[in-house]
Amino acid sequence: MEAAQILRQIVLGAEAMWKQNIIHRDIKLANVMLHFPDNPEVYKMEKYHKQDFLKKFDFGSGKFVAQIADFGLSTVRAADETG
Repeated sequence: MEAAQILRQIVLGAEAMWKQNIIHRDIKLANVMLHFPDNPEVYKMEKYHKQDFLKKFDFGSGKFVAQIADFGLSTVRAADETG
């Protein structure tokens, strides 16, 4: 269930980039960040505390945003390209 919630946001983000003619070219787990706006303390936690937080977090009803990062290999698709 958690993976489906995260993947859905990643796909929607990729779709939004595609509509703006941006191609990321390096979407992978290491380039996805999870943002928890209702839990700002997550960013200051040690790694093992973050793991505990994620095990207990309800991705079905909890508020989070999956963000795509690292646009180092991205490119802008030319307007005349198809596909």
